[in-house]
Amino acid sequence: MEQISRFGMLLIAIGGAALTWLLVFWLIRLWPATRPSDPVEAAWLSFQQAMRKEGLPRHNGEAPRDYQRRIADSRPELADLSERIIDRYVKLTYGPARTRQMVQQLQKDVGAFRHERWVARWRRLLRLSR
Repeated sequence: MEQISRFGMLLIAIGGAALTWLLVFWLIRLWPATRPSDPVEAAWLSFQQAMRKEGLPRHNGEAPRDYQRRIADSRPELADLSERIIDRYVKLTYGPARTRQMVQQLQKDVGAFRHERWVARWRRLLRLSR
């Protein structure tokens, strides 16, 4: 009986070690996907996250311009700033040249958009609590 319990403990230790390595491997594989090194892609993902919070997530395979049209149709008040962001993203991603100023302007626009939407959410919440 004592040998069975030692064998069981060995199996538990091996299983625990295997699960730990699987978790580490999984986290390492996900790390680059969660933090893009390209600032344009990081800004684009940040914009998409903000739109997801607004109830307009980007569909798989949806082109940026198609996404912009859907945003404008669904939420006209978001059309201008989202169009500017998406235009900058398309130019930076698919255009011939990329300057630091263009990247910084995209980051600034996405930051302004996120801030504007954050303020709007808080204003709605404060109106609801009155």
